[in-house]
Amino acid sequence: MNLILHTFLCADLKKKMLSDFDFIGHVFDVQYAPSEWKRTLFQWELNREVECARQKIIDMNPVTIEDYQKIVKDFVLSVNDYHVGVRFYSTESASLPFRMKGVEGHYFVTIVNSDRLSPYNIPILEGDEILMLDDRPVDEVVQEFRMGEIGISNDDTDLALAELFFCCRFGALRHEIPRGKLKVTIKSHMHNDIVSHDIPWDYYPEKVTNGSKIELSNKNTENFFHKSFVPHLHPFFEELSGKTVESPDDIGSRQSFVPCLGKVLWKTEPENPFDAYLFETPDGHTFGYVRIGNYHGMDREAEAFSHIISYLQETSEGLVIDQVNNPGGYALYLYALLSMLTDEPLRVPSHRIMLTQKEATNAYTTIQDLEKIDNEEGARLHLGNAVMGYSTSLHFAQDLLKYCRFIYQEWCQNNMFTDRTYLYGVEEIQPHPHVRYTKPIMVLINQLDFSGADFFPAILQDNQRALLFGMPTAGAGGYPVTVTYPNRFGIAYMSVTGSFAERPNLQPIENLGVQPDIRYEITQNDILSDFQDYAHKIIEVMREYLANP
Repeated sequence: MNLILHTFLCADLKKKMLSDFDFIGHVFDVQYAPSEWKRTLFQWELNREVECARQKIIDMNPVTIEDYQKIVKDFVLSVNDYHVGVRFYSTESASLPFRMKGVEGHYFVTIVNSDRLSPYNIPILEGDEILMLDDRPVDEVVQEFRMGEIGISNDDTDLALAELFFCCRFGALRHEIPRGKLKVTIKSHMHNDIVSHDIPWDYYPEKVTNGSKIELSNKNTENFFHKSFVPHLHPFFEELSGKTVESPDDIGSRQSFVPCLGKVLWKTEPENPFDAYLFETPDGHTFGYVRIGNYHGMDREAEAFSHIISYLQETSEGLVIDQVNNPGGYALYLYALLSMLTDEPLRVPSHRIMLTQKEATNAYTTIQDLEKIDNEEGARLHLGNAVMGYSTSLHFAQDLLKYCRFIYQEWCQNNMFTDRTYLYGVEEIQPHPHVRYTKPIMVLINQLDFSGADFFPAILQDNQRALLFGMPTAGAGGYPVTVTYPNRFGIAYMSVTGSFAERPNLQPIENLGVQPDIRYEITQNDILSDFQDYAHKIIEVMREYLANP
């Protein structure tokens, strides 16, 4: 190509990239709620990060769309926010036929896809310890991957995510996609010998050229009630099991890694949305167990939950709620489940919201309908018997009206970042009209609980309604807003945090997460013995809690 023409084309492409990135900076300026908090916690400054990215674009040589995408990804990572992300149009991916988990400085194989390994005659088993990757200490390699691909929002959560995505890479996240083989040095847990294997990456090439468009599996809904508390990685959590095999370690799974806690006296059917059972301990206590894998349910799931809770209220002395590895979900559905776990109103976190004309318009049009409601029958007529499982009433309709008026008034007063308010006007979750669990509750939490799974235990803890057991949650404290725009740089959509949540004591959830009342870190023995120590500790703590609620 003629040198002058090449120089001109490169300059024109850079100009378009700079214009594109200016729009991205504008999106954050208009819609990103936790800016002040990020400045306090990480000294993050939007203008500085934008200028840093612009300079990288100016200095780019050669000029490639792939490098531009990496600049955008690095900008997103600088925010240290699990709701903030970018997804690219890409089909490229690579995965290993196993997954691993780090405990106490050691890494163990937790899942093996035998079908993928068998053609190579590589004998790797669950429980084997990984010592080296390409002749480097495994922890060094994983930490390096974490810094380049995950970030520094929360040490425990970031490391857990690095362990997940190291073995399963996505071009849609602009991961570095490896090819060929990875040398893995393993210590067998059965024979104690140390062997190295060259394990091939299962590589899927890029089939979509830059700028082409493909259909996305996750549609962005505009429904007024569909505010979701989920991290930007949520769509990829669902794809991880497809790259290896389904596992109780999967984020959002119906069953978790928590083993059976006792002699089962009653259990839900496999088709029930919830894995739940009534069990008896060796010393004769009878407890309930309910697994909440995610908060993406609606009326059907809330109804199933109500039947379980009604039964356990009559039959159990206490309840263990398992929400480990939970990616979050819908706010009102989460409130619906909480309404069945109390006979007193539950205070909830407040939010400060970044407003655009879209929110103001939605609020104004909703006001017109809500002003017509003046009795219980009218509330049910306009809103239905429940909204995403949360029981409707005149009280709820009035709260919702108050919320919409607040949003509209804030916009009219040019308050683009609102004062504190409560989503949908729900300052307190009202007890369910018919189903109320009143016995002691323990909630199992960990570092892979995101967003809605931050809020659920926070609300129970703030109202002294449950004992939290496990590890601190991730700390995704708000709700995400998805932004799409036409571009020629392969950007499918971006996600930013549209609200900033604070608990009743004004402590943010963002980056801090929710601290357990009883901390328990998974041990090597847990990994190698089906989490029996973990299960025994749950029962021990539950007994003590029952004696001193």
